[in-house]
Amino acid sequence: MPFFKFSLIMVAIQLFILSAYSANDTTDSKYGVYGGINLNFHSAQFTNLPGIPNCCPRFESGFGLGFNFGLLYEHRLSNVLSLGVRSGFHSLSGTLSTEEPTTVITPTGPLDGVFEHTVESAFMNLGFEPSLIYSLTPRFNISLGLRAGQSLTYTFSQAETIIQPDGVGTFTDEDGNDTRKRTRNEFDGDLPNANTFQLALFSGLSYEFPLNSDNTLRLVPELFYYHGLSNLVKDTDWKVNSLRLTVAIKYAPLTKPVKTDVFKKEFRIDSVRIESDLITEVTYKRGIENLENHTGETDVEIIHTAIISRVDTLMIPKTYALDGAIEAVGVDLAGNEIPNPIFKIEEFISNRLDPLLNYVFFEDNSHTLPLRYKSISKEEARQFDLTNLFRDSTLQIYHNILNIVGERLNMYPTAKVVLIGCNSDLGAESKNLDLSRKRAETVRDYLVNVWNINPDRFKIEAKNLSDKPSIPKTEPDKISENRRVEIYSDDLRILEPIFIEKIDRTSNPPIVRFKLSGQSDAGLKSWVLKAYQNSDDENIFTKSGDRNLVKSIDWELAQFQKLIPKSPEPLIYSLSLVDNQGNVKFIDNQTKEIEVMTVQHKRTEQIGDYEIEQFSLILFDFDKHVIADNDKKIIEFIRSRLKNESELEIMGYTDRTGIADHNKKLSERRAEATRIALQRADTKVVGFGSDELLHNNELPEGRFYCRTVNIIVKTKVK
Repeated sequence: MPFFKFSLIMVAIQLFILSAYSANDTTDSKYGVYGGINLNFHSAQFTNLPGIPNCCPRFESGFGLGFNFGLLYEHRLSNVLSLGVRSGFHSLSGTLSTEEPTTVITPTGPLDGVFEHTVESAFMNLGFEPSLIYSLTPRFNISLGLRAGQSLTYTFSQAETIIQPDGVGTFTDEDGNDTRKRTRNEFDGDLPNANTFQLALFSGLSYEFPLNSDNTLRLVPELFYYHGLSNLVKDTDWKVNSLRLTVAIKYAPLTKPVKTDVFKKEFRIDSVRIESDLITEVTYKRGIENLENHTGETDVEIIHTAIISRVDTLMIPKTYALDGAIEAVGVDLAGNEIPNPIFKIEEFISNRLDPLLNYVFFEDNSHTLPLRYKSISKEEARQFDLTNLFRDSTLQIYHNILNIVGERLNMYPTAKVVLIGCNSDLGAESKNLDLSRKRAETVRDYLVNVWNINPDRFKIEAKNLSDKPSIPKTEPDKISENRRVEIYSDDLRILEPIFIEKIDRTSNPPIVRFKLSGQSDAGLKSWVLKAYQNSDDENIFTKSGDRNLVKSIDWELAQFQKLIPKSPEPLIYSLSLVDNQGNVKFIDNQTKEIEVMTVQHKRTEQIGDYEIEQFSLILFDFDKHVIADNDKKIIEFIRSRLKNESELEIMGYTDRTGIADHNKKLSERRAEATRIALQRADTKVVGFGSDELLHNNELPEGRFYCRTVNIIVKTKVK
């Protein structure tokens, strides 16, 4: 039978068996693989293979070692009986050998001799094995089946050898000439008249060891005996029996139990409470019943539930209550609440150095100055004072860039400025040099019209992308960073960092936490929280909202230097509630007295005082930690202000771009590069990466200012 036809027949039989039982999901099935070794026992009754010369008196037995592997499927027919199907390779190789006593003529006379006749065979058989499996116990099985196989290879090698006397004697040819060889009748190749289709009966034993808790995966050692029914060579008595030692891995998916139907009834009665100004006593109205059928399943049941529901209405006279409470506690640096706190306010001399980013950013395809940049009138320009920006954030200071540049251009009348307008070179802005020029002219016109700067002091240039663009230019963040005007001056003082000296205040505990609560039957319309001191009632900490009242509000005192308590008197705080009916509830309270330690008092009493300075370094290039030339001047300035007793802390940051792990390491490298430049080994260095963003990263300037390090210098005043 040709191998191709045989393979198709085996596949068809297996598909028929699988389809016959796969629809029944209440029975067990097992799938797996197996493999092992064969001990092949050959039995024969022939003297020579067809057409192959051999002087053998008779071949009778032989032995060989082979291997086997394949796939298996088992389907349970009952609690103890299963149908098994296997398909795999089976090696039937072996060696037939027999010895023939004879007389060998030697130069010294005749000697007793022995000729050995051998036939070595190699068979690789692909077979199909249906079987019945009987379970003696849940794990111990016996099998009985039939194997039908097609031999894919069937080769042999034959030889007749003088094995005695040792080293003496050779064969002669047909003419009586000495061949000088101790072997003859040597042949090899494919077996002539090979019977490639083989049948065998088999029986076997197996034991299943569970490999997991639910017994779905099993390790199965097996022992099978195969009794050959077919001769290996046609018209030649030569069969092979095998003892097969295998190990199988079986997967037995859990069976699905037959589910039972369960019928239930469920009553759901809700009531709606309605308050009304139109009634004076409680009334009750029964609702209309509604029937719904729902079906759900568990592992063993199909549950059919009839749900009978109705909604009753309870009408009651309407009353409106409005009340609330407010409490103030302190919060320490560890986040612990401190009841009835005494806030200790301490003054320090605090100096601040902020670099000035020399870029002005524009919206897409626009040359109008964005509203976030601080535009002032000519009158306000005459009163502009840089020291008033001390309490502003870094971005708030930056948004005054045109006013800072305008003031400095008036201070240094010989300085000249180059304004380079740039575009993103994408979309509507692509190759739009006219837009770039208009952006630069917008910056120039503001400085001319508000700060009265002579227009001859400006040089306008227009480019597409900047000479130093943010890349890749197609990313949204980089697109917004490339829509800008770059400001350069021949006088370094125009764009030098901003240095401001002020008295700063800290508080211990550092945070006031206002705990709020309110109840309103009519619904809350609005609420207002206020906190202040009577001696400074112009600077009020206030928070407000609509409808939902928050549970707590934190006031970080040091962040609001204009509002921080300045005198040793109680902090007054109040909560105002307004409901949807117009009712108002006012609740007020106050803290204990506040302790204030001024700079003058500390120095008069010779109490330890510190001067604190804060410096920022920018701009690190994107994904770089090398300190730029401009920042080296800031490094020199900081070093000039350090004393031996100064305590330093350097904190590195990045913007949101990139992977958090990489940003953390980059920020640490930036902080470490700054420490090395300052030549202070005792400096505390920490990198926050993008885990703690200093500024709003939705803005391009926010991302630029995040590529920085902050340096805190704390020096004790003697």
